[in-house]
Amino acid sequence: MRPATRWTVALLLATLAGPPVHAQTVERVRLSVPTRNLMMWPVVMAKEAGIYREEGLDVEISVVRSDLVPAALTAGDLDYTLNSETLIRAAHKGLPVRTVMSIGARPALSLIVRPEIASGQALKGKTIAVSARGSITALVAQAAARSFGLDPLRDITLLAVGDQPTRFQTLSAGSAAGAVLDPPWDVIAVSRGFRRLAGGRDLLEIPQLGLGTSIKKISERPEQVQRMVRATLRGLLYVMTHRKETVDSLAKEYKLERSLAEASYEAVLGSFSKDGSLSAVSIRNLLRAETEGDGPIVVENVVEPRFVERAQRELGLK
Repeated sequence: MRPATRWTVALLLATLAGPPVHAQTVERVRLSVPTRNLMMWPVVMAKEAGIYREEGLDVEISVVRSDLVPAALTAGDLDYTLNSETLIRAAHKGLPVRTVMSIGARPALSLIVRPEIASGQALKGKTIAVSARGSITALVAQAAARSFGLDPLRDITLLAVGDQPTRFQTLSAGSAAGAVLDPPWDVIAVSRGFRRLAGGRDLLEIPQLGLGTSIKKISERPEQVQRMVRATLRGLLYVMTHRKETVDSLAKEYKLERSLAEASYEAVLGSFSKDGSLSAVSIRNLLRAETEGDGPIVVENVVEPRFVERAQRELGLK
């Protein structure tokens, strides 16, 4: 059997794997996301397909502002988050939080520009809409500018406007020449005549979304963390092996035509982690982008990989 075929079979078997023998009565857990985008769809599908419930979990998903997440986790107001970028930075600064699995191995974000912007050089002196300064959207905008031969600190202006709908509206209104968008918003923008100038996964090897929690949760409820990781990994594999069900869900959520939902699925698929593994290289890249060499980067101080490694073994991925 060829390696690619073996991998496909492994994914299908892992997706179909039933609940672990230790799954008990269903308990509610609170999971935050930084924004609703397609990179979070593994947890959406894990919920819709009943995977979390099979693992004894009733997952409540809510959008929580990034700067509030570390404190909410340590205080017990949240159980888990997908905002791994914030958690990695917080753990690097000494806060008691850890990332336990990866969802996005590379950014699914794209730099979308107005029709009159014919090239990257034409962005000189222009404004690009991002979610916030220092965010992954800002890093993608700056990396794109650098790839065009521009100085990302002097030749472009970053306009922090918040979530994706607001970034899209800012671009549409002409208040910015470009915007950094995730699927499906980038696909929608292109369908309306805007141009895709650069793709984040071609520019940066940094993580976009991953499951994280507090050290207290890891210490006090390791069996729950294990079930949460296993279920989320199964959701990740489900998205990669159940195209129709995932596209149906996307089309319903965003009220998309089938063709746009399928294009959005294809746009995000290549950014997902294959097996939830935490990449030391991408974590270092993310921290270097912020710290500029300020102090050593010890990956072991920001991630806890044992849960995803066990889940991979249980699901036959390793």
